[in-house]
Amino acid sequence: MKPEEMDMTVLSSKGQVVIPKDIRESLHIKEGSVLAITAYPEKDILVFKAMRKPDIKKDLALVRETERAWREIESGKFKKTSKEHFLENIRNW
Repeated sequence: MKPEEMDMTVLSSKGQVVIPKDIRESLHIKEGSVLAITAYPEKDILVFKAMRKPDIKKDLALVRETERAWREIESGKFKKTSKEHFLENIRNW
């Protein structure tokens, strides 16, 4: 499955979601794998992140930072910039 492709699944009566086989295989997810989930109710979006045991704390921190950044972007805190201006800011940082 290509990243830009979408697959469908159904929520069970117990609240369980089956992750399609091709996605599980591409992410090496199997029974017992730990997934972090973040919800954006205002957009009807769920984001799953496969958590790798050696990196679980770093991965969880990344999920939290991504969620914080997403909320800041949605609130309009950031403005659009050119690639050149962005790279200049990085060099100056």
